[in-house]
Amino acid sequence: MPELEYFLVSESVSTDERTGYFSLFNILEDMGTVLPLRISRLIATSCWNISPEEQGRDYQVSLRILQPNGEILEGAEDIAINFTAEGNRQRIHHELRGVSVPEAGDWVFEILLNGEHKAKHVLTVREQDASA
Repeated sequence: MPELEYFLVSESVSTDERTGYFSLFNILEDMGTVLPLRISRLIATSCWNISPEEQGRDYQVSLRILQPNGEILEGAEDIAINFTAEGNRQRIHHELRGVSVPEAGDWVFEILLNGEHKAKHVLTVREQDASA
């Protein structure tokens, strides 16, 4: 099975065409905001190291979002992306638009490989007063 190198959730990503350098912008970890919040765009990026034995095999990477109460966010039940292993590394981007965040607390983004939990990324949302 491919080995997870990293998993982060950010507002955007970019790859330089000339150099191939990859950048994540505005990693979402801790956010003070007026609630309810609607995140216009977020990208959950996972990077997988692939061994020579795994070349040509098919895999599925799924994203799941858990609300602070532990329930899966409606519409974010195991959002899957399939890929065939090629090269030494595979980067997967789950792009979501219009994610509703109605309450404060720890929002957990889970990444799964072929249905098996591999990692989580926690976004802590703190409610701020609208008048502040």
